[in-house]
Amino acid sequence: MTITLTGVTKQFGAFKAVDNVSLSAGERDFVVLLGPSGCGKSTLLRMIAGLEDVSSGTIEIGGRRVDQMEPVERNIAFVFQTYALYPHMTVRRNIAFPLIMQRARGWHHLPFIGSIFKRRIERMPEVRERVESVARSIGLDEMLERHPRTLSGGQRQRVAVGRALVRNPTIFLMDEPLSNLDAQLRVEMRAQITRLFGQLGKTFVYVTHDQVEAMTMATLVVVLDHGQVQQIGTPREIYEHPANEFVARFIGNPPMNIFVGRRRGDRIAIDDGGPVLALPEHVRRQTADGAVLHVGARPEDVLVTPGSSGAGTAATVSAIERLGPETLVGIVFGENWQRRYGETSVEDFARLGGYSTLKPGDRIEVRFNEDRLSFFSPETGQSYSAPATIQSATAEALP
Repeated sequence: MTITLTGVTKQFGAFKAVDNVSLSAGERDFVVLLGPSGCGKSTLLRMIAGLEDVSSGTIEIGGRRVDQMEPVERNIAFVFQTYALYPHMTVRRNIAFPLIMQRARGWHHLPFIGSIFKRRIERMPEVRERVESVARSIGLDEMLERHPRTLSGGQRQRVAVGRALVRNPTIFLMDEPLSNLDAQLRVEMRAQITRLFGQLGKTFVYVTHDQVEAMTMATLVVVLDHGQVQQIGTPREIYEHPANEFVARFIGNPPMNIFVGRRRGDRIAIDDGGPVLALPEHVRRQTADGAVLHVGARPEDVLVTPGSSGAGTAATVSAIERLGPETLVGIVFGENWQRRYGETSVEDFARLGGYSTLKPGDRIEVRFNEDRLSFFSPETGQSYSAPATIQSATAEALP
């Protein structure tokens, strides 16, 4: 089912939690709303679900406007961050609960009498079959008679997902569902949710501040900051062609290195004794000779060679982080051992494959993979090299 947001804004008094957001997602998109805490991503998700009113703008699902509809009318499943399971109910009853409530009548909520009729609904063949089918799909078929208190965090999260699946909704909304799990369980649940997405063929909208979840699960990433869309694109587009410096620094671990440089004709010289690099033609067309530019390089595009052969720019190792399959090498040009980016001190990193024997203080030579550099305006932070289809912060998602 398609989702289209047009100029969606949410205000709390004078504060805009979501500011003029427009985007479009297709029927088989896994959309990840990504950004730091407080950027408006959960508020945006709750507006799609109908749990928050829209201050202005429109929301359409499947071509039908829904922002004035009640949540129950939207046929949407919502998986919460805190599981929100009923502790006194078995796994079976928790998963079946949406089906029970669909069939329940007002008098079914009376004490004692209501519990009898709810139990009858739970035992209906079509309900039992649906619950057991969903439980098998998420590996809970042997836990149906257990209570949530006897389950691990990952198993509880699967129950919450199962409760969403059982209604066969048109769209799945998930609000940081893995944030309470440990690292290993998060890896396992990412794989399970991705498999479910492939099996169901439904639209998923998933909120997270974890870029690993976004890069590994999404077909479409929406990067938000201060309630505004910074970029919309595939994980590869977001990583390789950041629309601005916020996206460049937010995506990647370590993030993109941002160097200050000055244009000299058709080349750019990096400050603090850094290399002199070729300047692409499209950047030359947009800048004047002598202009200050910000140059972005992903750590894997910073090429390090030990020693001083003269093949690259001389630098010094400032830090080493050995991670097993790769090594992160902190680098400094000249004598500037503490470079600042904005108001914060930053370290520039190169990513090397395998285990490196380099150590802090070693002399190295550095070259850049010049075909993969990004160039930004120091005044606006916008990229000179981002494709036009994703450079606009409010551009509609690519098909």
